[in-house]
Amino acid sequence: MQREKELKSSRGRVYIRSLIDSGSNPPAGGHQFESGPRY
Repeated sequence: MQREKELKSSRGRVYIRSLIDSGSNPPAGGHQFESGPRY
């Protein structure tokens, strides 16, 4: 379980970073981020 949490958090960090790089607003990526890591 802890491993999954770490994976999700590291994955989310990369996603947020790519969003910031793209110049997208956090709210715009929130939806995709929520439906992405959730298996």
